Amino acid sequence: MAGGAAFAVFVALVIEFAGQGSRLVAAPFVILWMLSPAIARWASLPPPIAGHVAVSPAEANALRLIARRTWRFFDTFVGPEDHMLPPDNFQEDPKPVVAHRTSPTNLGLYLLSVIAARDFGWIGTLEMVERLEATLTTMDGLERFRGHFYNWYDTRDFRPLDPKYVSSVDSGNLAGHLIALANACREVIGRPIAEVRCFDGVGDAVALAACRCASSAMTGARRPSPASSSTMRSMLSKPRCGTRQPRRAASPDD
Repeated sequence: MAGGAAFAVFVALVIEFAGQGSRLVAAPFVILWMLSPAIARWASLPPPIAGHVAVSPAEANALRLIARRTWRFFDTFVGPEDHMLPPDNFQEDPKPVVAHRTSPTNLGLYLLSVIAARDFGWIGTLEMVERLEATLTTMDGLERFRGHFYNWYDTRDFRPLDPKYVSSVDSGNLAGHLIALANACREVIGRPIAEVRCFDGVGDAVALAACRCASSAMTGARRPSPASSSTMRSMLSKPRCGTRQPRRAASPDD
């Protein structure tokens, strides 16, 4: 940066001695050039730390339950059939289908989800270690291009899907996830294997079960009683607002 400022001073001296009315034209550019180190430093400063947003107990509980439902996807579908690799998605309609393919982004998100599940108390430290070791071992055996993972793999036979290509976006995502994973694992080393937070995880499971039971009870209460065919025809001939939609198939997020 100092070299840029010195060069700007040199250019200003050359223009000064050269004359010929070029000073007014060159002056704005020379000034900006001289200020370039300060501008570069200002642009490189980290953003200000955002203030903490107050979260009420009810909001915190709702967020925990959303996160627990999200973890249920990984808990359900990441298993021996897919060699502990996370499938890309689960299709509910028109029939349940698991997409047995994965990407570097999916891998990174699953690894971080395992750490988060341990932090929330949904799994223990030993299960966390077993899941991480199994997935990382499988990843170590995947075919790569100059050290980079391909963008899509079949989770059942490890085959890179055609067309083979390396995504800079997915590779960058995985690199960031692995850095966060390494830091999280270092923090876990200094903690006890069994922590009180496991009871929070049990509380989340109980809360989800209670929500499910309450939802089922409400659905049953709204179910219409048997009616004659003439009554049914009369009801169907008069559409009403707010008609309840048919229930969709259950999913891991429920």
